[in-house]
Amino acid sequence: MRTCLTVLLIIVLGGCDNDETYDCPTLETIEDFPWVVELIDGLGKCGSCTTSVARGTYRGKTVIYTGVFDPFCNSYFSGPLYNCRGEVVKSISTSQKDQHEFLNYVSVNLILGSCTP
Repeated sequence: MRTCLTVLLIIVLGGCDNDETYDCPTLETIEDFPWVVELIDGLGKCGSCTTSVARGTYRGKTVIYTGVFDPFCNSYFSGPLYNCRGEVVKSISTSQKDQHEFLNYVSVNLILGSCTP
């Protein structure tokens, strides 16, 4: 019996590292994620292109990142992709390889906040 409980405990604790078991910010819960609020506040005022903090996916995992989502602005993405805990999952540079990675494996599912006009 003790062995079964030990195995069960290892399985439960081992699963806690998975992003899917960790809450990710939504529009309703964004205040519970001070690091995301900081990202949004850091956007400041908009220039000619709207910049936003988005929640999306990268290779099947939920990520948070800052990007230009303005259809009138053609730009490259560079910057970190964060998991829901605020840890960097991947840093994207302007290299052709990284841009290919971003375009093929990163999506946007929800805009959490944008710069202010």
